[in-house]
Amino acid sequence: MVRILKLCCVIFLLFLSGCSPKFNGQEIEEDCFPAFTQEVSQFFDVLQNGQAYIWAVGDVNDDGADTPFLVENGINGFLLPDEITRPMESISPSAKLNVTGRIFKKWPNWGERNIGGGEKNIKLEVVVEGKAYLIFDFYIPKDLKSKLQGRCTFE
Repeated sequence: MVRILKLCCVIFLLFLSGCSPKFNGQEIEEDCFPAFTQEVSQFFDVLQNGQAYIWAVGDVNDDGADTPFLVENGINGFLLPDEITRPMESISPSAKLNVTGRIFKKWPNWGERNIGGGEKNIKLEVVVEGKAYLIFDFYIPKDLKSKLQGRCTFE
């Protein structure tokens, strides 16, 4: 009976650790490409209502598993070409994006991958009006993505 109890405890701890954000991987790759500046409207193919939107991280009610890592590394949120939730701050299409050349890489832990369907992904860092944001992998222009060095992707 004690042996079964110990086995159950070990299985529970393994499951718990497999779903913990402590066991996923995140890193930042510097100098993946030369930095450049571009207007928001030129960067994104299509903008909802002609504007880009900021999905902030680090707010009082933000309990996302990645939030501490992002905040520690100076990220204020995500820059998106569409409004996915409300309220979101909008950015003018003529605002300047300073694309820094940094890539944030993430690979999921066991639970994220097998239960939540998470996949390896990259995010591009941009600075708008002095604040740093990330752009999700699927919004990164294909021509820029194809030029990324191997260390900056999962290839």
